[in-house]
Amino acid sequence: MRNRLPNNFRPLLNNLKSQLPSLFADDYPMVINHWDLLENNIHVDIQTGNLTGIVDWRDAKVGPFAMHLWGLENILGIRKTTCMAFHPQHIELRRLFWETLFKEIGNVSEELKVAIQTARMVGIFMANDYVEASEEEQEMNLAVLESMTLNLSDIGLKTKNGISR
Repeated sequence: MRNRLPNNFRPLLNNLKSQLPSLFADDYPMVINHWDLLENNIHVDIQTGNLTGIVDWRDAKVGPFAMHLWGLENILGIRKTTCMAFHPQHIELRRLFWETLFKEIGNVSEELKVAIQTARMVGIFMANDYVEASEEEQEMNLAVLESMTLNLSDIGLKTKNGISR
């Protein structure tokens, strides 16, 4: 994938490649990842706002924790042919999500935060497969990848070597 994507992705992809071993360390959790964790597969009680269920597990796979969190970006925006159109409050909503997740996990080291962000980014690239897509899909997937990765440097998520994504 690195060789087929435009050069502006190379620093991020090189960084992610160097971090992949952390996702397979003995202390990093392997879980069932829901590869279609989008808003229509998350059921919520309208009255309470509580989660009532998650459906459509047919594409679930065991893998490193957080690879499925690419779906957060889809929940916070709408896919367009030329980009992701994010909710006006997407930065605050994203910050609240990560703050809550890390609070619930408890005692999260910086190394674990980096590994979780690495898994999330790898998931974004896997879910928006550029290499195997048709020409039309490649154009849209490229626009979405740029929106979800290169254009989110202002959200304060750090990866190893200080590259914000």
